[in-house]
Amino acid sequence: VHGGRGFSLFETEMEVLSFKSFETVPPVPDPSLLADVVRLMCDESQQIEIRPNVFVDKEKVLLEHKTLDQFMRRVTWQMVKRRWFRAFTDLNVEHLFLQRTPHHFAHLVIFVIRHMNHLLLECSSTQKLAQSQNIRLVFKGGNAVAMLK
Repeated sequence: VHGGRGFSLFETEMEVLSFKSFETVPPVPDPSLLADVVRLMCDESQQIEIRPNVFVDKEKVLLEHKTLDQFMRRVTWQMVKRRWFRAFTDLNVEHLFLQRTPHHFAHLVIFVIRHMNHLLLECSSTQKLAQSQNIRLVFKGGNAVAMLK
C-alpha cells in the first residue's frame, strides 16, 4: 500500500506509507515454523513448509530476505502481529458485543462515522472529495462485521 509523495490525512503530511508483504512469510504463521527455520539454518539443504503444501528452500528465502536471520525476524513479527490483532479483536468482541446492548454498538458506529466524515469535510486535502462523495468511509474487518450481519 502506498500513500505516495505528499499524501496527507487530516492535515498531517506523510512522505510514503508502505507495507510490504513477503511470499515466504505466511499471513498467519504456525509457531512450528520457527523450529523449521532453525532446522533450515542448521541444514541448508532442507525445505520448510510455510503453509500447507507450500514449501520453500534456502535459495527462495534468501532471495526475498537476504539472510535467514532476517527471515526469522519477519516470521516472528508476523506471529506477534497476528496475536496482537487476535487479542484486540477478542477485547472488542467482549466489550462491544457481549457486555453491551446492540443499541450501544450501533450508537458507537454512528458516532465514529459522523466524526470521521466531519474530519474529512474539515480537512482541506479531502474536503472536495468528501463533498462530492468520491471518498467514503467503509467498515471492514473480522468479528465486528460478522456480528453486525
